[in-house]
Amino acid sequence: MRTCSVFSSPGVRPQNEDTIFAEGEIFILADGLGGHADGKIASELAVQTISRLFSQENPAEFVIGGRRMEEAELMQAFLMDVIRQAGAVVLQEARKRGSNMATTVTAVILNGEKGYCAHVGDCALLISEDGSLPPVHLTVEHRRGASLNRTLGSNEQVTPDLMAFSASPTGFFLLGCDGFWEHVGDQEISRLVMETPDYLLAERLGQTALKNGSSDNVSIVAVVGEHFSNAYAQSQVELERARINALPESAEKTSQMEALRGFANRHGIPFTNPLEEENQLLRAEIQTLESENRALKEEILSQHNIIEDLKKSIDLKSEEYQQLANQVKNSPTHYWRLRDVTLQLFAVIQRFNKLYPNEMISALSKPELERLGKIYQSLAAQKPPEK
Repeated sequence: MRTCSVFSSPGVRPQNEDTIFAEGEIFILADGLGGHADGKIASELAVQTISRLFSQENPAEFVIGGRRMEEAELMQAFLMDVIRQAGAVVLQEARKRGSNMATTVTAVILNGEKGYCAHVGDCALLISEDGSLPPVHLTVEHRRGASLNRTLGSNEQVTPDLMAFSASPTGFFLLGCDGFWEHVGDQEISRLVMETPDYLLAERLGQTALKNGSSDNVSIVAVVGEHFSNAYAQSQVELERARINALPESAEKTSQMEALRGFANRHGIPFTNPLEEENQLLRAEIQTLESENRALKEEILSQHNIIEDLKKSIDLKSEEYQQLANQVKNSPTHYWRLRDVTLQLFAVIQRFNKLYPNEMISALSKPELERLGKIYQSLAAQKPPEK
């Protein structure tokens, strides 16, 4: 199993003339030349042609002169043919446009734990077959001074450098344009490879090149073997988690932490985040407080309803009391009923005052209550008149 990450940026330039392809067992990087638009067209044509031929043709069926070849010889012959076909496509388009456009290209195809590379120009293939550091520069630049002397599209027939290497799970390899490898040294590459989770490696290498002052487009393909990744995963998780925790809270921070969790899980590393655990405790405490707050609001509402019910009861008894008090003046036979209503009214008032000593009773004013109290005392001592 391998993990591939890619990075491509125009850097300080207005357009990115690099093109990357990284799918399955095929990895291609092309760096276009000849002006902004034409350079991009050249690199795209090369990558599209090579990836299509890689995908459509079976190297095992490739023959030269009627004879079949061993795998290494077969793959190299196949790569030679593919690169030359791509060069012809770019050259034809350049002539059609009347342009001097061209492109470099470095293409890798894997077959199990074996890798095969075709290289034209000044992109680089850096490889560590057994996990040792720093990685080895397997390719050389096709330059004469500051000028390239070998590109796709500049000649009728271009001859790529061909090479084979071990693509075992214990190692890794990088494809990088000159905007990358001219600005990130071997020791810095080694440090980043050891410190960075595999899914972030290309981006970290590319950002480092830009930070170090690269004035060109920067593009990288990083392919890391499972065993190599396992060797550094524990320390990578700790370093990356510390970096993410230092970020301000945001959706992006959450996304980065989840990606790191996936990386840790893939490597069987227990993933605990102290800050996240603290946040979870705080969230749980907030939920508890919110629940208690809801319960308190419900209790307040219930008490409010009780208050309103008691006030209504007092209002009703007060109204009945007033009516009977008026009737008593004209008919002594209402004394007993008035006494009964007075007792009921005071019972309600006493209950209300006991439950809510600070709550005002809207039905009766304080003087009315005092007067009612005196009437109550007088009535309570009396016996009902004879009928």
